[in-house]
Amino acid sequence: MRNIFILIFFSLFLYANNPKVYAVFGDVIYDNAEPINHLTTIEEYKIYKEKIANYIQELTKIKKMGLAVDVSLDESLKKEYLINLRKLSKENDFFIRTVQTNYNNAIEDENSRLFSQIINSGLLDTQKNKKEIIGYYLRHSDDVNESGLIQFYLDEDVKLKAKRDEILVKHKNRRAHEEEKIANIRENDIKAQQKLEETLQNELHQQKELTQ
Repeated sequence: MRNIFILIFFSLFLYANNPKVYAVFGDVIYDNAEPINHLTTIEEYKIYKEKIANYIQELTKIKKMGLAVDVSLDESLKKEYLINLRKLSKENDFFIRTVQTNYNNAIEDENSRLFSQIINSGLLDTQKNKKEIIGYYLRHSDDVNESGLIQFYLDEDVKLKAKRDEILVKHKNRRAHEEEKIANIRENDIKAQQKLEETLQNELHQQKELTQ
């Protein structure tokens, strides 16, 4: 129960206003806290669960220090806060790199589940990767989760939505053609098997007549 209260406290504190001192440096770190914490819902980040928990706990402590620096004239405290921000920045950058790596892996492996989770993580530069994201989606539009970023793109671009619908129709027709082809192959296999059985039965019958 105590751990639950601690987790709730951390979550509420993370949503509090960011420290004003070194805001240009600190805002990026604090604003990424919740998305980084949410990475633990992705299967590929289970191995980082403890690392992320420790990071969020440390970040919460340093944010509290930053808020204290805002109302303090203590230069040594301000310097200590900056040193800790730099450490947090390295951790933040680590998670950003893993997100980019998993994004690349998802595209290479055609892992649409991971692709959808990563592009909606809030930690990927989606503007930089927009063309590639849309390209992957159009190639896998029948198995990519459209919620979040993809739905935003579809709402934003009527042409993209029309292209998506056209591809889905083609995929549907292709699947129907393949299913019909498979059905025909199975039907031909059954007919061939029946013919073979009839031939064997006739041969067996002829052999019996010859022996009588």
